[in-house]
Amino acid sequence: MSQEDLADTAKLSQGQSSEIENAKHSTTLDNIQRLVFALGVPVADLLREERS
Repeated sequence: MSQEDLADTAKLSQGQSSEIENAKHSTTLDNIQRLVFALGVPVADLLREERS
């Protein structure tokens, strides 16, 4: 899914989506819910920190 498609599906601006993805913007629970719905993933997966 492109960032544009995600933003569109989650009803966020592409700028908001990008800032959230890159941890440059804090967000609301409402926006997290929108992203979870758009991605079809559990909240835990969305918030999981990737470790290398």
